[in-house]
Amino acid sequence: MRFLALSLVVFAVAAPSAGAQPAAADAGPSLRTYLIRMGVQMRAYHASLARADHAFEKLPESVATARFHARSGEFKRLAARIKLVRAPRGLGAQHRRLVNAIQTVSSAFTAFAAAREQYRKDSDQVTLIRANTAQRARLHAAESLQLAWARAVRTRTINAGLIVPGWLHDFFT
Repeated sequence: MRFLALSLVVFAVAAPSAGAQPAAADAGPSLRTYLIRMGVQMRAYHASLARADHAFEKLPESVATARFHARSGEFKRLAARIKLVRAPRGLGAQHRRLVNAIQTVSSAFTAFAAAREQYRKDSDQVTLIRANTAQRARLHAAESLQLAWARAVRTRTINAGLIVPGWLHDFFT
């Protein structure tokens, strides 16, 4: 099983709320500041996803389990860092959904590890497949939240007359 198919999770974003207005100077960070801060985090997220791909390679169970746990921790730390980034007014709800999506990815990787650990104990492929299928569904739900966020940020960026950064374009390619 390859993570490449699951890495689509990263490419989900939502539409912005209708009539969103640019934030006032005292209402929080500017969109430009947000794009810079989120660019750093999203590049880290893409790198984490690339590393996560390797956990799905054909590996000894103990190695695969260790990789799933490592990626889960990496996604958890990333979600915590993203949670600290303040979103401009009108993007707060989408930002919180993005954090939730990355936390979901983290917990899915913990569950992938648990499923592999259980498989190592009982060699029950049916249970392993069911567990992995359930986690794939969670990853697809997280993908939808991420895409919704990216769409909202892209729309807001275009409406503000700013250049859409490359890391944001990557959500749609």
